Amino acid sequence: MSGAAHLPYLVCSLKTLREHYDGEVIVHAWEESFPIVQEIAKDSRLQIEARLREPAHRLKNAQFMDKIQLAMDQQGEADCLLYLDADTTIHGSLQPLFDAGCNLWICRHSILINGLVHTES
Repeated sequence: MSGAAHLPYLVCSLKTLREHYDGEVIVHAWEESFPIVQEIAKDSRLQIEARLREPAHRLKNAQFMDKIQLAMDQQGEADCLLYLDADTTIHGSLQPLFDAGCNLWICRHSILINGLVHTES
């Protein structure tokens, strides 16, 4: 999470994600958002872990560049990576997206939702 303005979208995104997915979810938050993300993480219905993330980029287009860096940092942990922004709501299984992205290979999955990361075998 890169700023407080995105936090309401994060909550909605997490709520819809939880309607379709019950695995581990980690939210990486920039310093200015981290205290609020920690509060959000206290909601047991969301079952998330909050982690402080020092962004690799803070200049113009910093959010975009940091999303790319976060995805690159996670590549070693997954064969297939799916990025969803914090304002994305989930309305069904994410498996078809993983299947398309992995070209039907059996692989580990990662979900990034504007800093939110999930990895599943």
